[in-house]
Amino acid sequence: MSSSPDAPSVSTSYSTRASLIERLQCGDPTGWERMASLYRHLLWHWARQGGTKPQDFDDVCQDVFKVVTVRIGSFELGEHRGSFRAWLRAITRNVCLERFRAAGVEGRAVGGTEAGALLQEIADPMSEDDDPPELVNELLRKAIALVRGEFSDMHWRVFELLTFADKSPTEVAVETGLTAVNVRAIKSRVRRRLHEELGDVLDGSVASAAV
Repeated sequence: MSSSPDAPSVSTSYSTRASLIERLQCGDPTGWERMASLYRHLLWHWARQGGTKPQDFDDVCQDVFKVVTVRIGSFELGEHRGSFRAWLRAITRNVCLERFRAAGVEGRAVGGTEAGALLQEIADPMSEDDDPPELVNELLRKAIALVRGEFSDMHWRVFELLTFADKSPTEVAVETGLTAVNVRAIKSRVRRRLHEELGDVLDGSVASAAV
């Protein structure tokens, strides 16, 4: 899997700053490696929710990656388009459903049977709120590790103090000798980069992913 970039400061080159979505849409192999590294355990969780046996988790992941390969070109991240995590979850749900249909579950399912109930459960949307906090935090920790090398030690310290130590911009400004405006700008820059790396929207839960 990909390791954290080596650049000691913020870089504007494509190789370090391209978003996960851009990497995938351009066919960059590192994009697929990073997606697998970031999202594999969530994919396993969604596959389990879809009734997949553990020995088939990797097969489901491969099927999901195949669908992503075909559809990533039309994916748009945004407030009205949804998040990449929700998009992957929907693809995984559909993959699980199609695998069960291909195995003949649908043909054997009669109203009220266990198989029919399982198929209905798979067909129902999975809520983002159902994602275990420990898996979401793992996702964030991995993204943090991937982007850490792109920022100077000072910038990263500012981000940690604001996010993990829960200090105010004024307090961090006094501690670091920067202005409160600069402190806020640094936090915004790091969060935006994490957003790019995840292909997803960050919320307050980033604070609980401290490493």
